[in-house]
This record gives sequence, structure tokens and C-alpha cells, in this order.
Amino acid sequence: MMWRAIDPGRVCDIMTVWEAAPWPLREADALDYGIKTLGWVPTEQEDAMFLRNTTDPVSNDFVTIVSGRGDLTTQISFRVTDIIREITDESLAWLRDQLTLLIREGTTRWGKPKLSTLDSGSRVAEWDLPGGARIAFSETQRSVSARFITPDYADVLRQLGE
Repeated sequence: MMWRAIDPGRVCDIMTVWEAAPWPLREADALDYGIKTLGWVPTEQEDAMFLRNTTDPVSNDFVTIVSGRGDLTTQISFRVTDIIREITDESLAWLRDQLTLLIREGTTRWGKPKLSTLDSGSRVAEWDLPGGARIAFSETQRSVSARFITPDYADVLRQLGE
């Protein structure tokens, strides 16, 4: 089976674009920023606006933008790999390799990450950036994802000990 993944350098470049955004941003402004800076495509579904990352080669191209109080964006996440339909030893090894490549690239850009393993066995790598934002790469048995946490929300998480 052949699965696709976004190049680790490209994933880190996307994170750098989000880091450079003029935070805080309302959800609509974050959507607009993704369209203008990354060429992502707006999509309406069930009366809600979403972004789709149609510029990179993954089967699930939906980008999730989460907002909190005052409609301010708290995080942006997207899949870095195709979603694995049939879990095999080969697919699990491939996903581990994809996360390892992301960690290597992230380490060259942002230094040593905080690494953790969840109860499910999934691995997560996180970086707290000098501007206050947080970047996380995580794997499950089905995919690898990237998550950008805005400076304000990352500060809340740090205050909570997360």
C-alpha cells in the first residue's frame, strides 16, 4: 500500500506562517489568513466555514480551526498524512517514521521538543515557541496530525500545567 504525507519541511513552513499571524485573530480572520497566505480553500459545510488544504497531497484535506471565548481562534490543526484505513504493522511503522521525520525537522527549527506517549500509545512532540505559541505533532494508529496553538491559548494551557 502506498500512503501520502506532506513533506516535513513544508509542514514546518506552514507552522511558521501561522506563527507569524497577527494574533489574536477571530475565527473568520484566521480563515481569511489561511486563504491569503497558504492558498487554502474555503468550504461551507452545514452552515459553517472550513478551510481545505488542497495544496498538499493528503486525502483528508480539512483544516480545523477551533475558537473560544469571543470567537478568538485557539488552535488550527490538519492531517499531515493520509488516513490509514487498514491498520497493519507496515502502516504503523510508516506513521512512526512520518512523525520521526517531523520531529527531526522541528528540532532543527525550534530545538528539542517535549516528547510524550499517551495511554493509547500515540506519541506527541510539542514545542513552545519564543512568541508564546505552541506547535504539536502527534500520531495515532490512523494518521499523523499537526496542531498550531495560538499564543493566548498556549499561555492558558501553560497556566493549567499542560
